[in-house]
Amino acid sequence: MKPMKKWSKTVAALLLTAGLAACGNQSGAEPTPGTNQANAPTELTVALDWYPNAVHSFLYAAEEQGYFQAENLKVNLQMPSDSNDPLKMVAAGKVDLAISYQTQVVQARSEGIPVVSVGALVRHPLNVIMTRQDSGIDTPQKLAGKNVGYPSVPLDESIVRNVVKHAGGDDSGISFTDIGFDIVPALTGKKVDAVVGGYKNHEQLILEKNGIPVNAFAPTDFGVPDYYELVMTTSDDTLGKK
Repeated sequence: MKPMKKWSKTVAALLLTAGLAACGNQSGAEPTPGTNQANAPTELTVALDWYPNAVHSFLYAAEEQGYFQAENLKVNLQMPSDSNDPLKMVAAGKVDLAISYQTQVVQARSEGIPVVSVGALVRHPLNVIMTRQDSGIDTPQKLAGKNVGYPSVPLDESIVRNVVKHAGGDDSGISFTDIGFDIVPALTGKKVDAVVGGYKNHEQLILEKNGIPVNAFAPTDFGVPDYYELVMTTSDDTLGKK
């Protein structure tokens, strides 16, 4: 467990000393369990971007191993009903922090929504377009005329279209079905021809573990610029207050 403890301590320190809370150990010294226990703990509510999975493990490790307690924090984690909710919740002040996607933060700012990224959690894309290997759709061009499932994120449609066009295919006949969080069941049950929004370190592994080999197309291999997959966000108002 030593590597996990070291890793969770590093990431927890990134979150807790980068201005996300005003009550922690800001000197860079090693946190000591029981620090600041004379004061009531500061509560922080964090909205996850998805149901709990590997990318959230540092939060649960920090909770279990006492790093939040050492910083005199009480951290409440919330799972959203869909992947568009976290930014709405943090903008409205319903949560202090929300895990979201760099692409959505940029889009939100362009629409005047007062949210800001305060830290990168995953600095390269995990999102891939997946098809079943038994479908015969082994290149992006073959997505032409197919039905693609996506998890309520409209930008994923643009990603698929750009990938197909960059690969030399025709995107005009592609249809899209909003499948929410049901990426694995949608592909397992052949409800759609392909899915986008699944992560190569989560949904792809689950599918292959369940005996569904997949073809995975990384958008950055087909003209989509590199970007931060996950960022920690807050509202302009909360950033100023905390």
